Amino acid sequence: MPVVKYTNRHNTALAEFVASLDNPSSELHDLCLRTFQGVLGQPGLDPTENCLVLEQSGQIKGLALIFWEFPIGRSIVEVMTTPELAGNPCEIDLVQQPVAKAESQQLSVAHICVMADSGMGKVLEQAGFTEVRTYLDMLWSTDELAELELPEGYSLAVLPDRRHALAHPGPK
Repeated sequence: MPVVKYTNRHNTALAEFVASLDNPSSELHDLCLRTFQGVLGQPGLDPTENCLVLEQSGQIKGLALIFWEFPIGRSIVEVMTTPELAGNPCEIDLVQQPVAKAESQQLSVAHICVMADSGMGKVLEQAGFTEVRTYLDMLWSTDELAELELPEGYSLAVLPDRRHALAHPGPK
């Protein structure tokens, strides 16, 4: 399976791929889809240079998205693959290519955050990585919005689904 540079022809399929991995059957699928399309459009992120796509027979099987942090000499790499690729040599290639890009930019750290149950930890060990810290991803499930005191200058906007809200700077 070749790892190729992202092109605009990947846009919709790549966003669908990410949304299906994160939320295969939930109402958050559309939100995930829009969020990832927003990620690709971030100022300073050139997906044609910073996004690698793993393809098999025209189907997206994985991606690596590279964020540069030049002032601190670090790159952050987000890697996602389909579960059936766990431990496959293609996964290692999808990790090693962004690391090589970081080295070519004289960055001294490549930071990759993976889900504990993804099996990616073994792949990263094979690629020479070591675990440095553990992050907790927490989800608060409740039927009602919490009564929170927002920082001064922030207001709450309830989204159309009436189940999610965003705190944002601005008038109440």
